[in-house]
Amino acid sequence: MTIKRIRQSIFCLMILTLSVCLGTVALHAQTSTEGSIAGTVMDPVGAVVSGAAVTIHNMGTNAEIS
Repeated sequence: MTIKRIRQSIFCLMILTLSVCLGTVALHAQTSTEGSIAGTVMDPVGAVVSGAAVTIHNMGTNAEIS
């Protein structure tokens, strides 16, 4: 192998490694199962509703959490 061919092979290997590393980071970001919701329940005049029951509905899975 010539020096030029070796350099090309190393460069291609580095690009492939970088692509795989960045791809796994992007995939991990898409599969997160954790999250949070925060807020305040208020009545029509703007007063805080103490002890209000809230139900969260996931439209994608049709799951509900109260």
